[in-house]
Amino acid sequence: MISSSFKEHLEHVLGLPITKVESISGGDISKAYCLHTTTRTFFLKTNAGSFALEMFRSEQTALTSITRTNTIKVPKVLSSG
Repeated sequence: MISSSFKEHLEHVLGLPITKVESISGGDISKAYCLHTTTRTFFLKTNAGSFALEMFRSEQTALTSITRTNTIKVPKVLSSG
């Protein structure tokens, strides 16, 4: 599960209080969570590996590129870091 200080950071980034955190399957490399607020649901991936920041930024770039094709629905990346 995520720490209370990390939850507070996420609430700051989202601008919403998180009401529930669920651990979900999301791949073999990273941990994945479903974050619930009173109005929306968000997907979160975490990884503490030395390669994680570069991996997540590359994924963000790829998702942005796919979005520009207007061919399939792609999740919007709110933040990486």
